[in-house]
Amino acid sequence: ALDSDRSGDLSRSEVRPLAERLGVREEVLWREMDADKSGRVNFKEFRQYVSMRDTFRKIRQTEGVTGGLFKGASITWVKGSFTVGIAFFINDSLKAWLARRQEEGDQYTPLPGQQGTAAS
Repeated sequence: ALDSDRSGDLSRSEVRPLAERLGVREEVLWREMDADKSGRVNFKEFRQYVSMRDTFRKIRQTEGVTGGLFKGASITWVKGSFTVGIAFFINDSLKAWLARRQEEGDQYTPLPGQQGTAAS
């Protein structure tokens, strides 16, 4: 068991053997596991680390790094750029149109029988 002092939390010295077994540096593992930076790893932090690691491992094994972890990323980046560009274009066009309308005044002639009445 990792929790050798049975405190319910893992200390840095208790994480060291796990880092050795995983083949990662202790500092890296500790930084990933101690999410709240409390100096102890509680069960919730440990469980979150294990489930994340297992998920990435499963994706890497079944679909590969580029096929699984970056799937659709390039499409998203392309779509995102166009979407932002279109949004800026529409925003600028509407602002320019409204400014022209305000400068030119209301160009529309009221229908017969509406002369002199305010629109409600």
